[in-house]
Amino acid sequence: MEIWRQRILDRIQELGLDDQEVVRRSKVNRSFMTAFRNGTVPSIENLQKVARAVRLELSNLFQDEKKQSITLEVVYEILGGEMWAPARHASREFPLSVLDEDLVSLEVTTDQYRSRGYRLGDILSGPKQSRNFHNLIGLDCIVESKDGKRYFKILGKRDAKGNYTLRSFEPEGEELSGVELKWIAPIKMIFRN
Repeated sequence: MEIWRQRILDRIQELGLDDQEVVRRSKVNRSFMTAFRNGTVPSIENLQKVARAVRLELSNLFQDEKKQSITLEVVYEILGGEMWAPARHASREFPLSVLDEDLVSLEVTTDQYRSRGYRLGDILSGPKQSRNFHNLIGLDCIVESKDGKRYFKILGKRDAKGNYTLRSFEPEGEELSGVELKWIAPIKMIFRN
C-alpha cells in the first residue's frame, strides 16, 4: 500500500472516525472511502479534501516517501497532418509520478511540430476530459471526436450548437469547424529523452 494512503487511513483510525464521518467532513461522494480503501487512486482534489478533513497537510502525505511511479506506456503516435493513431512499433515505457489515472500519451514521430517546441521522440501527455472543454480553448490538445476521428490540434472557440473549432498548428494548415468532441486531453507533460 502507498505510504500516502496508509497515512490517511492511520489518521482516520487515530481520530476514531468511521468512513461516513470522513465522507461528511470532506464532502466527497459516499462511495469514495470504499474505493479509496480498495486502492483506487483519487483525484488530487478529493485527496486534498480528505486530508483536510483528518487534519493532514497534502504535502506531508508524500514526505520521506520513496519515489512512487507508474509506467506510462506509449500506445499512440502523432502522424503528419495533425492526426494520431495507434503506435506502429513496440512501445517504450517512461516512469511518471502522478496521481491522475486517466492519461493519454502520444509520441511525436514527425518534425512537423518543431514550431510549437515539440521534438521528434517527445512523449506528450495529458489528462483525458469528457466535459468542460471551454476551459481548454487555446491549448494544444489530443482530441477524439464523437465520430471517431483523432486529432492533435489547438482547441478553438465553441459554436452555438456546442461544437468546437480545431485549429492547426501551421498558419496554412486545415482548421476544422463544428467538431463534436468525445474527449480531449490538454498537453500537460512533455517527456524528452
